[in-house]
Amino acid sequence: MATNHHLVLNTDGIHPRVNGALLPCFIDCFVVLPSEVIQHSPDTRALVVEACDGISVSVDLERLPQDLTVTRFIEVLGQVYCNAGMIRTITVLAIRVINLGNEFDLSLVDRILKLIHDRRFDDVFNPLSMQRLNSPFHFLHLKLFDTGSMSTPLRISDIDE
Repeated sequence: MATNHHLVLNTDGIHPRVNGALLPCFIDCFVVLPSEVIQHSPDTRALVVEACDGISVSVDLERLPQDLTVTRFIEVLGQVYCNAGMIRTITVLAIRVINLGNEFDLSLVDRILKLIHDRRFDDVFNPLSMQRLNSPFHFLHLKLFDTGSMSTPLRISDIDE
């Protein structure tokens, strides 16, 4: 696994809880990834997990203690990065792993995450994103977080010029 020593600059703050499909929207950001451990390789300091939406994700454990023990279900707090190479893959550089036990309903977590990241509910779950609508860069936020599940289309009058 490629090392990324320039990552993990600052972990202070609130970090979005995401599923595997949302990871590409959070490159270089810190996230919390609820998941099930599929493969734990202590010798390579890596995990392969299945995110709550069923997507497989590589987790780099380089910054965690060598004797890390994990349960079947975990939450990974880490920084999302993209490996440059022949095949571009997304990896989470873990800075903390929280054990959730051996029985956990990831499908319920995924349903909740889909609601949290649905633009229709930004005023409830993401109030700061509503402030971004007043910025000239709000279209970036709209593009990144469009889940395609809106019942009403975005109107031209909703976009400031």
